[in-house]
Amino acid sequence: MPWLRKAVWGCSVAFHFLVGSLFGVVLFASNLAASAEPVRTPPDWVRSPTNDMIMSVYPTEAFRKGVSGDATIGCRVSLQGALYGCEILSEKPPGNGFGSAAIAIAPQLRMTPERLDGVAVEGRVAVHITFDHGGPRIGSHLSGHSAVSAVLNHRVLTQPTWAEAPTAAQTAAAYPARAARNGAVGAASVRCFIQDDYRLGRCMIVNEEPRGYAFGAAARSLADHFVLEPPVGLEEQVKGIEVTYTVAFDPRMAKGGPPVIGRPAWRSMPTGEMFAASYPAAARAAGVSEARILVDCDIAEGGRLSRCEVRSETPEGLGFGAAALGLTGAFQTSVWSAEGLPTVGGRITLPIRYQQPSAATAAAAP
Repeated sequence: MPWLRKAVWGCSVAFHFLVGSLFGVVLFASNLAASAEPVRTPPDWVRSPTNDMIMSVYPTEAFRKGVSGDATIGCRVSLQGALYGCEILSEKPPGNGFGSAAIAIAPQLRMTPERLDGVAVEGRVAVHITFDHGGPRIGSHLSGHSAVSAVLNHRVLTQPTWAEAPTAAQTAAAYPARAARNGAVGAASVRCFIQDDYRLGRCMIVNEEPRGYAFGAAARSLADHFVLEPPVGLEEQVKGIEVTYTVAFDPRMAKGGPPVIGRPAWRSMPTGEMFAASYPAAARAAGVSEARILVDCDIAEGGRLSRCEVRSETPEGLGFGAAALGLTGAFQTSVWSAEGLPTVGGRITLPIRYQQPSAATAAAAP
């Protein structure tokens, strides 16, 4: 499976965007070539699945019928040890909700990050969970994104999309004082019920690592800043059900430096027609078919981009930088990252590549 392949990336996010049959733009990332095979230390459990976790998400109908099953999910492990971006790799028997139930457990789990030559990097794991009607057992193997979806299972909403979430400043302000003094890294998961206005209520701490630093209380204090964006078609069904959010605490948050943010997911991007219309006339007249631009932007309220500036453009003097700036209003990111970090209040670099297809490619297009 491609997701199990080991790779070291030069950027945190890689995108590819094809613009119709006329123009293309690629948001790109490059691989770092390694001169020698690094020493790899795989992730290991800090908090593994428990029987209580499994029973709390056991699919209701399967439990009522006495059906047992199992599921394997593949997840990323963040630098803070959170499992995120999980996807169902297999489930048996199919159609009973065991895969979705396994994903619902993921926010409560914690691992040590993978390390390459002693440096923490993001890793991948596969976790196998058995749902035994006579008493659940668990097992796992480590090996090594995933389409984000919302799934209703046992009255639990997994992989939610947030309309509002804590900002980088609000998350930093919640960092426990003792943990900040000791430079402690931590994370906590909080389970809440979705209210009629899609805010969160009746929240309780379900996991915190390490204990003794009040990371759970800090994460719980942020609950009022979360507002769910209900899945289309499930606006009424999600009211009153459970949802879990995770907060990862990085010591850099408490040091007053640049905001610490997570890896944002793109919720919207300019259309192909918008990219095609923005291609500079001067570049077209000069026969220039390709350009690369780096644009720095703040992530503002709602995940919109603001205060954007061109860092570089190649080639210069043909209007590609201005064209890219004109498109930034159509971009929107997630307001909370899958690994449990804020995005709003941070600053990102948006790499954009304009590219016209060759004449042969254009002629072959339908």
